[in-house]
Amino acid sequence: MKILVLAKDFKPYPRYGDKVWTALPENLKKKYIADVEPLIGTKWEALPMNLFMEFKEAGNGNRTNYERAIFLQRDKLTMLVIAELMENKGRFTKDILNGVWAISEESWWGIPAHAPQSLPNVQTANNNVELFVAETGGFMSWVYYLMQDKFDEISPLINQRLTYEIKRRLIDPCLANNDYWWMTAKMNWNPWICSNWLTALLIVEKDPVLRAKGVHKMMKSLDVFIDGYPDDGGCDEGPGYWDRAGASAFESLDLLSKATNGSINLSENKKVRAMGQFIYKAYIGDKYFVNFADARTDVEPNVSIVYRYGQYIQDKPMMQFASYWAKRLKYVEQPITSVSNRLEGKPDVTSPFFVGLSRLLPLFLNLNEMVQTPAIAPLIKDNYLPDIQVLFARSAAQTEKGFYLAAKGGHNAESHNHNDVGSFIVYYDAKPLLVDAGVGSYSSKTFNNNQRYTIWTMQSGYHNLPTINGQDQQDGRQFAARDVKYNANRWKATLTLDIAGAYPEKAQVKSWNRTISLIRNKKVEITDEYSLKSLLKPTILNLLTAFDVAITDGGRVLLSSEGKRFELKYDIQKFTPSVEVIALDDPRLTSAWGKQLTRIRLESKVKALEAKTTYFVAELK
Repeated sequence: MKILVLAKDFKPYPRYGDKVWTALPENLKKKYIADVEPLIGTKWEALPMNLFMEFKEAGNGNRTNYERAIFLQRDKLTMLVIAELMENKGRFTKDILNGVWAISEESWWGIPAHAPQSLPNVQTANNNVELFVAETGGFMSWVYYLMQDKFDEISPLINQRLTYEIKRRLIDPCLANNDYWWMTAKMNWNPWICSNWLTALLIVEKDPVLRAKGVHKMMKSLDVFIDGYPDDGGCDEGPGYWDRAGASAFESLDLLSKATNGSINLSENKKVRAMGQFIYKAYIGDKYFVNFADARTDVEPNVSIVYRYGQYIQDKPMMQFASYWAKRLKYVEQPITSVSNRLEGKPDVTSPFFVGLSRLLPLFLNLNEMVQTPAIAPLIKDNYLPDIQVLFARSAAQTEKGFYLAAKGGHNAESHNHNDVGSFIVYYDAKPLLVDAGVGSYSSKTFNNNQRYTIWTMQSGYHNLPTINGQDQQDGRQFAARDVKYNANRWKATLTLDIAGAYPEKAQVKSWNRTISLIRNKKVEITDEYSLKSLLKPTILNLLTAFDVAITDGGRVLLSSEGKRFELKYDIQKFTPSVEVIALDDPRLTSAWGKQLTRIRLESKVKALEAKTTYFVAELK
């Protein structure tokens, strides 16, 4: 690749000693450095063997204990490096070197959930490049990029060790192997790994032939992901995973642009633009985003990547959205709260992975410009993504007031899939009313094909969907929506679809035509018209709410929270209501919903094989 600059000429950011870092705002530097000073002289703990073995052999399938420990090491090194950049006095250098050495000494840079055995085999581990091998390799490449001159002053052996570890763990295996499954994957492992692989190649690999060969191979892998991405830009993993799907793809594109002096530039590509815009199109209001699959609803978007992506595609609303979140999260005062939380021993469920330097470096450099950008959340009135079959709609544009509806079709083999074809969520004044629970802490069951759907949050019966003849939806690509149609006008927005195909044969359902409508400023209304082959058990309509629930007379269920009251109105001649309280103890769920969610169950009294019913949710004035 003749257009690729040499490693010595690749200078995407200022290095240690550059006055750009010491010229950052004094209040920001003072606060940041004060937070990092307690880390001076602290120990770098070896990672215990039994902690790694918990996932496969301790019987609890726990992966978070080891991940918390390994990510803490990287967070700690991140903060020390940034503090040294800002101060440039050498006070943090010894601790930086200890961190570099400690991470270099780790048997394997991956995590237990991605290991083939209960312990990493040091003789073969480096043939297994997974997410956090790549993420650590990319991170350590940035440490080398920033600090290499300082390290050489102390001893050239430091950089020799650092580059040796990056090459043997990431660069060389990726060049030598063609059978890593993620190289041809259409989900977030592909761009996430590619962005870090590319970082290491551009910074660490000095052989121009091997460097070009590696970059070309990475580009072919990234092409698979981008080519397989929906044209509408929709992330079927949800906004919570966009950060490591479309956003990581952008990071690779941004690095390629910098490394080729702009010769590789996809900023005007329609799909690339749509991939970025998804993050603000899926915004509900307050702290909430539309969540389907494993994604959380209370997402803290990475403002650095959102802003830079907006710059790349010249999308003003995206840049304003980043500014809105930067101010909301008080980034000027403390731009890495998730790192601080983990260092203080607090659970950080919204940003569970380590932050790394690839996003913090441009964050600090762009922060002043970002906060001077008008802070506006683009509250879009209607949007429909036809490829992933997702509807977003609110009562009126540019306001959080009133109803917000999101509904989906799709299929039950989506990335991070839940069995949720035809489900919907309802918010009011940007507060969750009818919800998707999301996912609890990852365990050995979460990505086990035989056990995943034993987890209640994955099952359609715990989404806003019917249980038909005692059967919930089935996982698999063939279990999908049919005849999906979208329509919106000034009065309402509607998604109609037949969800019968999402259920197994045992459900004995020929058709189940569902119409999900937002009647602007009035209500959200659901109409189900179905035809069954036989009636084996009563149909049950399931609804999941974060509000307090009370069943009253006259076909009403009252929903209330923080002074707001709503009615779920149904035909009392057709349904018998019941309520099931779901106690929550998983920190990822309790942080989003509190101590409980409630499942409302409307059991059908109808004996006919064909029927039509309508129910709605409206505010009680």
